[in-house]
Formats: sequence, structure tokens, C-alpha cells
Amino acid sequence: MTLPMGPELADVQEDPEDDALPITQAMLSEDGEALPDDVLGKRRRAVEALYGPNCPLLLDKPDDGDWASWALWLWMSRADYMTPILHRAEKLRMFRHGIQWISAKGNGPWREPPKPKDVVRRVVNMIGPALDWRLQVLSEQRPGVRAKPTTMDPDDVRRATGSNLALEYQYHQQQYSRVQKEAAYWAQTDGVAFTRLYWDDDRGELDHDFGEPLGDIGNRVYRIEQVRVSSNATALEAPLWWCLREELPKAEAVAIYGSRVSDEGVLETNDYIGLSGVAAKRTAFDANIFTGLGNPTGETDVVDRFTVFLKPNPRFLPQGLQLVVVGSLVVSVGPLTAGVVPMVRFADGSSDPAFFPCPQADLWVDDQMALNAVESKMLENIRRNSGGRVIAKAQSLVTDTLRGGNDSIIEVRAPGSLSDVIQPLQGFSVGPDVKETRAALIKRIEDLTGYNDTARGGMSANASGRAILAVREQLERVFAPSIFAAAEAAKEWATITLALIRWGYDVPRVIAALGKERPDLGRELVGDDVDPAIDIELEPETMFPVPRSVRRFELDNMLQMGVIDIAEYRRRLSYADTGNMQTPDAVQEARAMRVCDAIRNGMPVPPMLWQDDEAIHQDVLERELILASGIPDDQLAFAQQRWDELAQQQAMKMGGMPADPTGASAPPAVGEGMALPAQTAPTVAMPGSPLPAEPLLQQQTTQSQAASLFETSAPQ
Repeated sequence: MTLPMGPELADVQEDPEDDALPITQAMLSEDGEALPDDVLGKRRRAVEALYGPNCPLLLDKPDDGDWASWALWLWMSRADYMTPILHRAEKLRMFRHGIQWISAKGNGPWREPPKPKDVVRRVVNMIGPALDWRLQVLSEQRPGVRAKPTTMDPDDVRRATGSNLALEYQYHQQQYSRVQKEAAYWAQTDGVAFTRLYWDDDRGELDHDFGEPLGDIGNRVYRIEQVRVSSNATALEAPLWWCLREELPKAEAVAIYGSRVSDEGVLETNDYIGLSGVAAKRTAFDANIFTGLGNPTGETDVVDRFTVFLKPNPRFLPQGLQLVVVGSLVVSVGPLTAGVVPMVRFADGSSDPAFFPCPQADLWVDDQMALNAVESKMLENIRRNSGGRVIAKAQSLVTDTLRGGNDSIIEVRAPGSLSDVIQPLQGFSVGPDVKETRAALIKRIEDLTGYNDTARGGMSANASGRAILAVREQLERVFAPSIFAAAEAAKEWATITLALIRWGYDVPRVIAALGKERPDLGRELVGDDVDPAIDIELEPETMFPVPRSVRRFELDNMLQMGVIDIAEYRRRLSYADTGNMQTPDAVQEARAMRVCDAIRNGMPVPPMLWQDDEAIHQDVLERELILASGIPDDQLAFAQQRWDELAQQQAMKMGGMPADPTGASAPPAVGEGMALPAQTAPTVAMPGSPLPAEPLLQQQTTQSQAASLFETSAPQ
């Protein structure tokens, strides 16, 4: 059986006849025939090396138990490798939350050792604010993904335009800014996080014929304790297989997959890493720190969900494989949705080339611990010297009595002079070496994190322009690794998104979230309008933090120089008061796009109006239909006929013919063989016949412009 691929979509059928799984094709030839014995033996050994000795692809009719045990084997096969990685991630998560006086034996649980009496343990958390500051700046940047056509062929240009529009829509539909922020949050302490794209039947435009949504793409974030991959994976090489594990409350699992999962439970996987006793008292705060799987809602009745992705292999699995197992029940198994592994790797920009890299924040831990120790010593000194201290003989001080609210009487029982029995001790300040060490540690941490006075907005009033540019370049170098990593993740997201759109957009749908009246989104999209194999460009420099005033200044300059038009200026100016503006040209282009959609989809075409701007309509018809490749002959003929009618209407307007007062859409078309109406010749200045005088205001304007031009261009 092949069921929907999304984690929220696999609605398990209650029909018992649907339990039979398809016979695997890995052990057959490309024609579906049996292989010779020698070839079969080689292929069997190859599959065992790739996916394990108990891979169900080696069996003719694997059952649910075979698939479930294989998923569990894949998960456990990487337990030893993931142990130190998860151990390090727990440490950094605790440091981020201010739990920094911790230690561990080997890869054992992190614990806070017992504190001796009269010892101060001060925590000056500089890691948490620095990570939050980086996250805030990164989350404000929007990736400028652009699909570039391979050639200038009209069909390639059309698909590139459709891909750009689809990605812009999916950025908002998937709430990618929130997904990017959550993934970056976990990547800062774990080194890497992952996002998974899936097809969700409950999203998308409503199908009015069936009363159900058409479905659309969803996106969710996975932490490193939920993901394990094959051993070949690096930062540059994609894994051969992925294995995801989640713990769901049983009520949620039953709601998603049906009543057949009500008897399932958590599989015994003894690879938990975390503080002792945390699994029994799991809280939402604990779930944000400790890497041991657990449900932060406090549910005790949970069930495991394993999801396995096999990368497409041209010899064994041309379409790849996707498996979803809840407990020991297989709820879906089949080829990959859209033929791609829907996983995106989101790194923190570390220079470590490993698939699970060492985070940048791990380099800050030693200095942070040293700063905590220095601060603790300073506080201990202040506490000891804040009050009076005396030196006295043993058992010489008896009582200290407060008298009258102001005086204090100290009773002493010892022979001899009081100066021999008790002496006051002068307090002393901490040594200058401690203060110097503290200042040096703070500066070093600020240099490593980039969270210094300059980044927080502190700048000398006498700073020169060169100094400001140097500080700006230094700040960009701090963000460069994380920005480049986010850009790479955005490119992967765009490629997978286009593949899912081409697979799932089987019926035309309007991009309604950004407005039907938008000239650039005034048409419907189908899967054929995008190209997953198109070249995706994303310049990381577009994601570097730039003040909004600077971005606005650059946008204004592009408009004044004519690089962009008014419509593009309003689209890039992210303010609601300008985004809702419309101009006559925008309305005309939106209407022309709807005419092209109607011709393309075989729907009734809107009638031609006398108020139509023929030049805009003809330009859209040429770009979308007439000059595009792959357009059917009937649609091409209809578009050409519409273009000719627009040309005739334009000729009538130039002849000065008024609109029909009876309400007709346009004057009667010029018939074949009929002469076009006479056109008014332009006014030309002849010798001895000067042009008519211009209005006074226009003359003054022209003269003032000429005077200004002369003043600016004349030599001084």
C-alpha cells in the first residue's frame, strides 16, 4: 500500500485487505524480471552494505514487523556516533540558559557539583545574550531567492517567472521566516538543525467543487536528537538515508493515523543521554535543554514515530523510498514524494566540515567559565570585606549588646590590655590582576561573539568615515558564516519547494495570499509553470544586516536612476500603506493577465473594453502566449485574434472615434479590406510657420529647467 507521505496525512485505512505491502523491486531488473543468480548475489550484498543486513528490500513480501525492526535498526546503528554530539549539545543548551557550573564524567550526565560552604558561584551569562542578538539580526533578513532561466527561450522564461512567483508565495504560506528563526535557534547550540517539507492536505486553496482544500506544502523543524543519517554524510555530501524519530502523545497519533495505533507504544531504545531522572519529570524547560527524547506536554502515554528516507539510487531505487512507522505499525511506504528527500540542513556557519559540526558557541565556553570564576572571587572578597572584622584571642569575646539603638557594647573576658586581646582588621580590595583578568576575558568574549559596544550602537562622535566603514566591515565578518549557511539552506528549501509544487499543483490555483489584483500575480499557477531543475540563485550579501534607512536610500536611488519602475518600487517597499496602492498600469496589466489565464484554461474570456490600454494588453499577450513555446494552436490563434482586435481598437482611438454611448464594449471592428480611419498628422514647424504658442505655465517651467541645466553644466 502507498499512503500519503506527509506526517500529518497518513490516514491509516481500516480495511484489513489494505495491509499487504507492495513487492519490492530492488532485486529485479529494470524490466521487472528476475536477475541471474550471480547478479542477484552482488546486488543483495550491495543493498546490505547500503541499508543494512535486515533491509526489507531484500525480501519478496516484507510485513509490518520487518519494516519496523529495520527502522529501529537504522536508528540504533548510529547511537555510538551521536553520543558525544548530543552530550556537547546539552552542555551548550545549558550554558545558554545560564546553567554553567556543571561537570560530567566522560559522556555521562551533566551535573552541578555540590557547592562548598561560604563559596560564591557567580554566573555572568554572556553566551545567551550574544546568541539571542545574533538570532534577532538573522531572523530579520529575508533571503532573496531568484530562479534564473537556463536559456532565453520563452518557455524557460515563463517557467522562471512562475518559479519566482511561487517561491514568493511559499515564503509567506510556509511562514518561512518563523521556520528559519526556530532552525537558527537550535543550530546555534547544536551546530545544525533540520527542516522537513511535506504535503499537507489541510492547507491550500479551497476546492469549491468538492468543498475540501487542495493541499499545500508544510514545513517543520527537527533537532539533532530527532535525526540520524548514514555514515557517508558530510557538510558537502548528502546522506544515503535519513531516519527521524519523534514521540507523539497517543491521542494525537490516534487522531492522525486512526484507531489501529491505539495499542502501540514507545519502542525500547536504550540510548538516552541526559541528566538522571529527567525523563520521569519532563517539563517544557527541560525539553529545550536535554537531548533525551521526551514529550514536553507531560503526557506519559506516548508512541514512537519513525520516518525513513532513502536517497534515490539509479540502480536499486530510482524514485527513492519513504517509510513511516508508528510503534510497530507501518502506516505508509512508497516512493519519495516528488522524487526528492524533503530535508534541509540548516547549519550555524561553523568551519567544521562534519555533518553534525561543532558549534561556534563551543569556542566561547572556556572563557565564559573563566569569567564566572573571576567574578565569583570578586564577590567573595566583597562579602568578606563589606563588614568589620577583628582579630581576637580564643574565647575572649563574650557578647555583643546593642545599647540605646545606637551604641554597641562588646564584652571581653581576658587579662591584660585590650589592644593585646582584640584588634580591628582593615578591609582590603581585590588585587588589580583580578580586575585586569576580568576586563581581558570580557573583551575576548565580545570579540569572539561580536556582541560588543560597537555592535550595540556605540560609536564615537568624532569617528571618521573610514573608521565607520572599518567597523562595518568587521561587523559583516562576524555575521558572514551564519549568513552564508542560512543562504545555502534557503537555496535547498527553494529547490525542494519547486519540486513539491510541480508534483502537487495538479489543478490551477490562484495565489490568493498576495492578492488577485497584483499585476505580477494576476494569474493562476499549475505544476507545469515551475521548473525544479532551474538554476536557483541567492546572493548571500543580500542577507547581511543593513539598517532600514540604508535599504530605503538604495531603493530610492534605483528608482531615480530608472533601474526599477514604480510597481517594483512598491513591491520592494515593505510597508502596508504602499503595498495596497494601485496605479492604472497595474490594473491594466492585471486584467491582461486574467485574459491570458482564461485563454490558457479554456474559460470565458473577458470582453474587450474601450477603456483597455491596448499597448499593455498586447505586450502581455505576446509575452505569455504568442511568443511562448508549447502553446496549443487553438490558444495561439485566439491570442493572435485578440491582439489584432486590440490593434484595430487602438487605430480607432487614434482616429478620434468616441466610445459607443449605448454601452457597447468597443466600436465595431474594422472589417477586412476596409481602410483605417484617417489619423491626425502631428504638428510640425515649417519655414515661416511657427508652432502655436505654449501655455504660459509650461513656458515658465521649460525656461526654469533650461536655466537650471545651464547653471549646473556651465564651467565655473
